Amino acid sequence: MFSFFRQTFRAWARSGTRERAQAPAVRRLECESLEDRTLPSLTGAQLFAHSLPSADHAVVARAPGGRSVVAWEVTHAPNDHDIKAQIFDASGHKIGSVIAVASGRENQSTPTVAVNANGQFVVAWTIDFTATDKDIHATLFRANGTRVRSDVPVAWSYKSEFGPKAGIDAKGNFDVSYTLRFGSSDTDVKVAMFNSSATFVRTVNVAVTTKAEVNTGITVAPTGDFAVSYLSGSTRLVRHFSSAGKALDAGVPPTSTPPPTPSPPPVRTLRGTLAGGYFVVSLGTGMGSRYDLVGIGNLAGVGEETVSGSLVSTGSATSSHATGVLTLHDTHGTIRLSRVGPAQGPRAPLPSQFHYTVTAGTGSHSTFHSTGVVNVHLVTANHTLTLGIVPA
Repeated sequence: MFSFFRQTFRAWARSGTRERAQAPAVRRLECESLEDRTLPSLTGAQLFAHSLPSADHAVVARAPGGRSVVAWEVTHAPNDHDIKAQIFDASGHKIGSVIAVASGRENQSTPTVAVNANGQFVVAWTIDFTATDKDIHATLFRANGTRVRSDVPVAWSYKSEFGPKAGIDAKGNFDVSYTLRFGSSDTDVKVAMFNSSATFVRTVNVAVTTKAEVNTGITVAPTGDFAVSYLSGSTRLVRHFSSAGKALDAGVPPTSTPPPTPSPPPVRTLRGTLAGGYFVVSLGTGMGSRYDLVGIGNLAGVGEETVSGSLVSTGSATSSHATGVLTLHDTHGTIRLSRVGPAQGPRAPLPSQFHYTVTAGTGSHSTFHSTGVVNVHLVTANHTLTLGIVPA
């Protein structure tokens, strides 16, 4: 009786006309079918998969470090299948017992699996909602086989979604590609993207023309960039995407070279003048002097900045360099500059020019890179200073 109410409620909740309901995006990692493999070269996971009946549709995913996961169907009746999984270490030994990924009276079939170098893995499968309406669900697992989130809807429109392929990046974000039957002769390919908490992020349209397009696979890089392979009519194509789901091409033949990685943003530079004050601290015999300073000014590229830090003059060494560290501060973060003066003799006065290198940053300045020159002008009468920063 409960099953009847559950099915009735689901059917009611999903009824209605939806315009080309977006299917969740899918990401796949090295998931392969095991037919036509030569047994002597197989891993322990592949040997295990080969030992299962062909009707179980076993698939294997292997991480770069050698850990593998096998997923397969278990048949209870012609319209009652469950999904199981087994983890294997890099030596081919089982880790833990068989995992019941998806069970119950609903028919669950065609599993796909992906695993990353940390051992996190995702299993996706097709579920029969009705005789004519198939959906796709997934479960994300930690390396120890416990669940991050179970039975996550991936594609669940009133149209039929099928043929899932899964992939996962180094952080545990995963994608599932699949085929959506939009019309009797019109099928589309989409990808559902999820974060490392198995929360849905977005759906990506891979191929949604009036042609018959069929999903055949997905590969996800550790960085999250991914490529989806599919058939458009009789033509096999691959389409590449960034980790944010942005298309990098319109679909190219598999033998084509993937599009080049987008050029990094131009290097930001520092230019401008800072003014303030300083005081001098003697560091002792043979140690030179330290000039502690503070100031404020506007620099092109970053805006108003306050500066603090110190410069140290040469000591009693025959030849050495004055050095210093300055830190620029604003509401967006900090920028740390290491400074080195020219070669000088012992106990030389503080030089008027230093070469600087940005060595660290925080906030929105964390990726700031710049080199150049700092011109130092000290007014000893009132202990004021001017710093002129010029990029290299």
